[in-house]
Amino acid sequence: MMKKSTLGLAVLLSVVSMQALAAEETAGKTYYFDEVVVTASGKPETLFTTKSNTQVITSEQIENMHYKTVKEAVRNVSGVQLNDYGRAGFENTNGFRINGTKHVVMLVDGVRASMLGAESAILKQLMNDMDAIERIEVVKGSASVLYGSDAVGGVVNIITKKPDQTKTKVGIEGGSFNHEDYSLMTQGKVDKTSYRVFANKYHDGAYDDGEGNKVDNRANGYNLDFMINHEFSKGNDITLSYRRNDEDFSYLDSMKTMGGMDETEIGENKYDNLTVILNNTLNEKISNKLSYSYGKFKSGAGGHPASGLGFAYAYENNNLKDVFSYKNKDNTLNFGVEYSKSETLDYNKFRNTYESGMWWGDVWYPMEGIEAECEAGKYVKNQSIFVQDNWKFGKGWDLTAGLRLDDAKTSGFDMDKNWSKSVNLGYVFSPKSNMYVGYNDYYILPSAGQLYNDRYGNENLDAGKGKNYEIGFNHKFTPNDVVSAHYFYRKADKDILFDGYMGSPGKYYNSDVETKAHGFDVQYDKTFDAHWHGKFGWSHLTSEDEPQGYLPANQFTFGVDYTADKWNVGLDVRAFVGRNGTNVDYSKWPQGGHYFLADLGVNYKATKDIKVYATINNLFDKFYGEQSNVYYGNPDGYTSMPGRTFIVGMNWSF
Repeated sequence: MMKKSTLGLAVLLSVVSMQALAAEETAGKTYYFDEVVVTASGKPETLFTTKSNTQVITSEQIENMHYKTVKEAVRNVSGVQLNDYGRAGFENTNGFRINGTKHVVMLVDGVRASMLGAESAILKQLMNDMDAIERIEVVKGSASVLYGSDAVGGVVNIITKKPDQTKTKVGIEGGSFNHEDYSLMTQGKVDKTSYRVFANKYHDGAYDDGEGNKVDNRANGYNLDFMINHEFSKGNDITLSYRRNDEDFSYLDSMKTMGGMDETEIGENKYDNLTVILNNTLNEKISNKLSYSYGKFKSGAGGHPASGLGFAYAYENNNLKDVFSYKNKDNTLNFGVEYSKSETLDYNKFRNTYESGMWWGDVWYPMEGIEAECEAGKYVKNQSIFVQDNWKFGKGWDLTAGLRLDDAKTSGFDMDKNWSKSVNLGYVFSPKSNMYVGYNDYYILPSAGQLYNDRYGNENLDAGKGKNYEIGFNHKFTPNDVVSAHYFYRKADKDILFDGYMGSPGKYYNSDVETKAHGFDVQYDKTFDAHWHGKFGWSHLTSEDEPQGYLPANQFTFGVDYTADKWNVGLDVRAFVGRNGTNVDYSKWPQGGHYFLADLGVNYKATKDIKVYATINNLFDKFYGEQSNVYYGNPDGYTSMPGRTFIVGMNWSF
């Protein structure tokens, strides 16, 4: 497999090189790889020169394709895997992965938004006001020294805009399967104080999959975002932001099929986040960023009376972080301290509202509700200190080295202190070519749920540990013609695993069995002229962590957009080719081992203040599913995803 993969990579690079060398430069245009990013190294640098495997979703891409959530926006990033049960409801599926692992840190403006060990469970709720996003930086590869526990597969950092004008925007959209969305945004700036308020109400109904089957999958909820910023002087400001998501849902869970009956879950998700960021610039060399974030996540659904497979999760997370930065001509030094605590909350008031019961075959069972599965007041917390230095030396050399100490505790015991280190060496061959090699330790704290869940928890869990190696290369054939290639190898020395599955009395446990994952991805970006832009990505993954086939062996992404006068048209395509794993049975997946999807977005700016748009998701009405009941072997044990979906909308600004 590795020989074939390496050969394929070489062929692709050769083809890309020949095409790119024939291209002409387009003068006076800003290109994708000139984007400034900050996540990987903790300092501003261009996407082309950063010594990491980083991709960016820009505000223009979000607007053109009308992504409704961060989840939709990151789907077409190479190396990202996202497995859903449907488009509504079960958002804590832990289906989001980078480089094959669910351990990913979520940030908003560099501040942690994900719970400790929570495996990205709040992906949908990370950001509700998509128009407020300047860019989304996706870093693929371990980054534990800067970002602590869970930064195994990488980091997703949402960078928000700062309002610079007074504006109000009203939006309305509707579409297939009873989709409705009504939104209101208002922002302004008075002297040195700016603000932004966003609210929307949405509804999604049952949908038809690509074969015309009706799937019971509904969501009804609202989002509320608020931000206020005050600038004391240049480089010195304070920002207060609040985000809330409240959603009722139902979804068909064929994963839990028992007795020949599909089970419909009825539930709710509630997420609140409050963040304060204080930036202080002492002089041109020294600055400080102090941040505090509070998050509360509740999710519950009524289980089937015979299976008892309902769930109730309730956690709150506190994160306090302070980072000092010093920079001169050749060095950028970051020194920081961080405190995080994730705690279980009381959550036993949820009641199933599906007609007060559910059918099991020909028998009706009343639903009495479910109790919380985690005892309130249990916690896991971590205190950290870290330092990282970037040093430029010689002609074209760049060395980044870091060290982090984590001191974690749970309600039951103190964990062993853990040292994590990272080394990254880069070299610039010329303004057109650069490369890097990197090594990073990673560290995974168990979540409060893994420790204290009544059914599955294990209070004696220790942290997971491992190592990540990577190498990357970037080359500009012309300023508008760039290829980037990366390879990673990850080894788990100790892991947190689950020894059972649905219907079995399983428990989380620590495994000292060494597991490995490796793969590569290639990205190619081409600006043809002032109107046309295209991108291509190919990621290959081999992982011992997931033998059942949930992950793609090869994933291809393709995008093209056209802009002229008042029109913009964008097309996104992703292809899933082959399944990763040693125990894959393709008959257990609705579309076997392969499928491809295409999404189309069309925008028309009717006037200066009015924009009309339309999107078609799953353009070719493909039948597919991202989750499957591979454990029981039931060919129908999956939840199929929506078929062709039309959405039209309008925004009015004033």
